[in-house]
Amino acid sequence: MKSINPQELKNWIESGKTFQLIDVREKQEYDFVHLNRSVHIPLRQLMNDGSAIDKDQPAVIYCHHGSRSQIACLVLSRKGYANLFNLNGGINDYALEADPSLPTY
Repeated sequence: MKSINPQELKNWIESGKTFQLIDVREKQEYDFVHLNRSVHIPLRQLMNDGSAIDKDQPAVIYCHHGSRSQIACLVLSRKGYANLFNLNGGINDYALEADPSLPTY
């Protein structure tokens, strides 16, 4: 598993890089704030079925602070996914460092 920091992710988004953006938080967290183009797959669901994620494309996984997304990356890597990136600090750090227009909680 690799990691990506908020500024690197912002650069990927702005450059149009092809990758998947997966939010593993709970629904109420996702509804409050999420990154554009992200797909919501709660960690519990992802642990049972990761089939919505394309194994052939890079995937950035994020949560609130980075712990759940780290677990998600470990689970997915055990299922054969190789090109995974955990967002350091989660959406909280992304909002603080890369996009201050996003609300924090």
